[in-house]
Amino acid sequence: MNQDPRVIEFLPKSLSMEEVKKFIADQDRCFLENRYAFWAVEEKISRVMIGFCGFMAAKEPLPASAIEIGWRFAFNYWGRGYATEAARAVLDYGWRTLAFEEVFACTVIENDSSRRVMEKIGMQRDLKGDFEDPKHPRSKHVSYRIKKR
Repeated sequence: MNQDPRVIEFLPKSLSMEEVKKFIADQDRCFLENRYAFWAVEEKISRVMIGFCGFMAAKEPLPASAIEIGWRFAFNYWGRGYATEAARAVLDYGWRTLAFEEVFACTVIENDSSRRVMEKIGMQRDLKGDFEDPKHPRSKHVSYRIKKR
């Protein structure tokens, strides 16, 4: 998944197996410290891991205390509503269990699929939060946010 050109099209680069192992260890540590992370998502019937979804502490240029929601799914599972279903469940956990007041998301401007998921889960575009990331091959990023209802 992390080396599939279709999946990583809007990411800075593919991930090696060592980088994936480090990512998983970082998520385990994040969960122990914060009660949130990017969690594995399984397809209900087959029990196959199809991606991940969850929270992370946002990085600049988002506010220092911001919580960011994110997801990544294997290409074969795109277009089936899994990202939207997982993101809704993660948001519910954030509101009910973690008492988050606001959640952010961002992506490169061309990533229409992720932007659609953001909109389907009720996030609103934050024009003031858009930014350029000089370290990213596609530097123009758009921001979204949602407040607890």
